[in-house]
Amino acid sequence: MSDPAATARVRENMVAYGFPAKLLPDVIAANTLDEKTGAFTVTLDRDVTAEVHGHKVIYSKQIRGTIAKGKITNLTGVNVKVLLIKPAITEIRASDDKSKVSFSVAGLVQAVPWSAFA
Repeated sequence: MSDPAATARVRENMVAYGFPAKLLPDVIAANTLDEKTGAFTVTLDRDVTAEVHGHKVIYSKQIRGTIAKGKITNLTGVNVKVLLIKPAITEIRASDDKSKVSFSVAGLVQAVPWSAFA
């Protein structure tokens, strides 16, 4: 079951680290963040598939990574559907001017407008 307090914490953390508040789905059940290392875990109440700027993004129930200002690395639990395959999104970067969010997938980078997460 979603926890409104956990959802609010994750949204606050996203903004504090320079990302759109709604970068992740709003069905957050729990979260952890080690502020020293940036290691985080977000647990959703279910797997979620969402359309993000024309791309089908699959969020697993458990998402992990390392967050720093404008950058998420070591990301697991987020994939994008491309034809018949679902490669992992391994890194996310936010532009300083809040105009775009870039996703690294299999060595390629795809940028989408910040407004895709409004």
